[in-house]
Amino acid sequence: MKFQVVSVLLFMLIAGSLVAQKGHKIEFKIDGFQSKQAYFAVHYDGNQYIKDTMDISPKGSFIKQGEDKLPGGTYMVILPPDNSYFEVLVGSDEEQHFRMETTVANAIGDMKAINSKENQLLYGYLHFLSAQRKKGEPIQKEIETASGTKKEKLEKQLDEIDKEVLDYQSTIMKKNEGMLVASIVKGSQEPNIPPAPKEATEQERNLHNYTHYKAQFWDNIDLQDDRLIRSQLLRPRLDRYLDKMTIQDPDSLTLEIDQLVKKAEGNEEMYKYLLIYAVNKYAQSKVVGMDEVYVHIVDSYYGKGKAPWTEEEQLKKMLKTAKELRPLLIGKKAPNILISTMAGEKVQLYDIKSPYTILYIWDPDCGHCKKSAPDMVKFSEDYKAKGVTIFSICAKDKNKEKCLASIEEKNLGGWLNTMATDNNELYYRLNYAVKSTPVTYILDKDKMILSKRIGAKQLPEVMDLMIKIEEEKEKEGKEE
Repeated sequence: MKFQVVSVLLFMLIAGSLVAQKGHKIEFKIDGFQSKQAYFAVHYDGNQYIKDTMDISPKGSFIKQGEDKLPGGTYMVILPPDNSYFEVLVGSDEEQHFRMETTVANAIGDMKAINSKENQLLYGYLHFLSAQRKKGEPIQKEIETASGTKKEKLEKQLDEIDKEVLDYQSTIMKKNEGMLVASIVKGSQEPNIPPAPKEATEQERNLHNYTHYKAQFWDNIDLQDDRLIRSQLLRPRLDRYLDKMTIQDPDSLTLEIDQLVKKAEGNEEMYKYLLIYAVNKYAQSKVVGMDEVYVHIVDSYYGKGKAPWTEEEQLKKMLKTAKELRPLLIGKKAPNILISTMAGEKVQLYDIKSPYTILYIWDPDCGHCKKSAPDMVKFSEDYKAKGVTIFSICAKDKNKEKCLASIEEKNLGGWLNTMATDNNELYYRLNYAVKSTPVTYILDKDKMILSKRIGAKQLPEVMDLMIKIEEEKEKEGKEE
C-alpha cells in the first residue's frame, strides 16, 4: 500500500512538472523599480516591438507568461518612465521557464539569471566586457599623449586586452555550440583579413581588403538560424552588405540577393524573412534603376510560387506592378507614343530624330511641375545644342485650353508640346504607368532608356554623364 501511495504521489509530481513546463514563463525581480508596469518587447528586422505589458505582482515581480513557446531570439524588458531596458535571450523550446533578478540602478551589472544558461552566459559575457573596458579606457587615454617606447608598451597592453576578449569569445563559441548566445557572439565578429603583400600599392591594398572582407562577410552569420531574425544583428548586416559592399547596379544586387536566399533555403522562416526584406527594400528604393531588382525578385520568386505565404490580393498587386515596370527598365526600348501636338497633328515618340530625347510628362496643376518649370526651361535651352529634344506631354488630357495657357505662362514653347485628345492617345498613361507627375525619361537616339525619375535640378548633371558615357562607347567602337 505504501508503495502504491508513493507511486501515485511521484506520478502527480511528474505530471505537475510537465504541465508547468508548457508554454513560457519568465519572472523578473527588479529591486528599486517603482512603476506598476513594464513592457516585454522583441528585436525584429532592425526595430523593437512591444509584445506584452507586464503588471507588478503582489510579490513585487513581473511575469511574462503564455501557453505558447516564445520563438527563439533576443527580447527586451523596457522600464518606464525613462524606458531603460535590458535584454533577455530565449534560445530554445527547452529553456522557457526561468527567472531574472537585478536592480533598477544597475540593471545589466547586477543581473542574475536563474535556470537560464543562455542568459547566464550572456550576462557573464557582458560583465566581462565591462571589466575589460574599464581596464582599457585609462590606457587609451595615456596613449593619446604618450610617445616612443612608452606608447608601444601601452599599445601592447591594449592588444593583450583585445586578445583576452577574443579568447573569451572563442570559449563561448566552442563550448556552447548551437546556443543563441554563441551565434550572437560569433555573428558580432568581423572577418579576419590577411595582410596585403608588402609591395602592394595603396589601391591594391584597398582592393585586397575589400575582396577578402566581402568574401568572408557571411562566414560568421548562420542564415539557417532564424533566431537571428529576432536580434539586433541581422538587419544592419544585410543593409551594410547590399548598400556598401555590393556594386550598386541591378545585376550585382540581384546576384547577391539570390545567393543570400539560397543560403536560407531549408529554413522556412529565414527564407521568408529574406525575400520579404529584399522585395520591400527595392520596392521602396528611391535610387534610379533599382526597380529592376524588384522586378527580378517578383519574377523569380513570387511569380513562380516560391512565396506561398503571400495573400492572393497582395500577389496580384505585385505581379501587376512588375508587369508595368518591366518594359520601363533602364536599358529597355521605351514604349512608343502616338499623341497630338498643340497644332492638332499626330506625332509619335519614335518619329523624333535626335541624339537624346527627354520624355517629360507634366500637369498644369502639379505643384512640383510648377516649381521645376524654370529649371526645365533652362535645361532645354542649355542642352538643345548638345542634341537634346524635349518631348513634352501635358497630362491635363483633353483640356487644350488649360495646357496652352500653362505652356505660355511657363514659357515652354521651345519644346515639342503634346497632349492626349482622345481615348486612344491616353494609352501613354498605361504604357508609362503614370500615377503622378512629373515623369522624366532620358532616351538615346534609338529611344533606349538611359535613365529616369530625374529631378529638374539634377537633370544637367545626369545628362552630362549620359553624354560622356555615349561618347566613350563611340570612341571604343571606332578603336575596335
